[in-house]
Amino acid sequence: MSQTAWVLIFPDSKIEWATLIVILLQTTAHIYLYRCRHKIQLLLKKLLKISEMCSIHSWKTLETAVTVYCIFSSSVIFACLVIYYNIDLTKYYHFLVNNSTSIPEDLKYYVNIIRDITYLLNILSMEGFLLSINLYYCFVCWCVKLFALKLIPKSQATTVQNDCNRVLQIYQELNNAVKYADSFLSYPAFISVVTNMCELFWTGYNFVFLFDGDYLLFTSLALFLIHDLIILLLIVLSGAAANSAIMMARSTIKSLPAQFPQLYQKIKMVVRQRCKQKNSFTLWKIYTFDKPLLINALGTLLTYGILLGTLGSVRN
Repeated sequence: MSQTAWVLIFPDSKIEWATLIVILLQTTAHIYLYRCRHKIQLLLKKLLKISEMCSIHSWKTLETAVTVYCIFSSSVIFACLVIYYNIDLTKYYHFLVNNSTSIPEDLKYYVNIIRDITYLLNILSMEGFLLSINLYYCFVCWCVKLFALKLIPKSQATTVQNDCNRVLQIYQELNNAVKYADSFLSYPAFISVVTNMCELFWTGYNFVFLFDGDYLLFTSLALFLIHDLIILLLIVLSGAAANSAIMMARSTIKSLPAQFPQLYQKIKMVVRQRCKQKNSFTLWKIYTFDKPLLINALGTLLTYGILLGTLGSVRN
């Protein structure tokens, strides 16, 4: 609501419109996840069940990675919030308020205070959303990758039919978990990637083309640029790594019948039934995560950044 008010007060400000669009997109994803909160808990139970089937009980690496990421993200947000009060961008926002004809003179001081508070709340809400959804999504992808890679040597070392049935059961549970996760995480992942690319584009454009000697602003933009780039790398590479591990596990499972010549036809029929669906992590069922997606995203940002920078210099 506060961002909508700033858009109405400053309808010609592109920053206010862009911020409103990003907040609306993230709000839709937040509402969607809130309605699917029971699925989040159920997915964790599914992953716990698979971890017990794979005999995985150590999570120290994951705990360390999550802790480091949380500390880094919190530090970046805190540093940028502190820097905000000492950069020229803040003076520019105050200048817009002080020269606005739609705000009474006796209220402009308080409007500036409210403007600063809402800006900080917008940063905290947007970054808080990205932090929570990215951590959960990367956790799910990391678990799927770990389980799939754990399944590959089990299937290759299978020599008894009972072991074969257990491997097929684990793969089926894993495949169902991926399908279930993508059914409600694909849209938040899509929104997270889109909004992150918008932030990355805006930050990179200001960092390259609009730097005017304010080194505090330069530091703030550099921190946000690194932070947004890390988020994009985490989501895309986590999804791509999980999909790659699933494909490897599927290929290994399909080779199981060859290990039991006497039961070849029977096991082949079971494998066909359980490997019929090819589930993977996607962006809103539109694009399957793979490593070329990262190159395409960065190439798109670079292309449009150069294009806008060139048009801006020609106009000047």
